Formats: sequence, structure tokens, C-alpha cells
Amino acid sequence: SEEAKSSTWLHPVTGEAVVTGHRKTPDLPTGWEEGYTFEGARCFI
Repeated sequence: SEEAKSSTWLHPVTGEAVVTGHRKTPDLPTGWEEGYTFEGARCFI
């Protein structure tokens, strides 16, 4: 959502929304997002 600065996608099989963990933060360069792997490690996309 725009307010939470996070995104979701619909699972192709179940059709359920999946939280990706990606979010935009103001301190990242334009076009970059902060994300987290399933294991909880932070990464940049």
C-alpha cells in the first residue's frame, strides 16, 4: 500500500495476496527498494 510503503502480489495458484516485504525508503536512491528474503536477510532491489 502507498501508506505502508509496501507491496503485495497475487499468488498465481491460490490467488491470495502475498506480502513481498519490499518497501520504499526515502534514504535510498531513486528506483531502489529495500526488501527481505524469506530467511529475514535485508536486500536492496
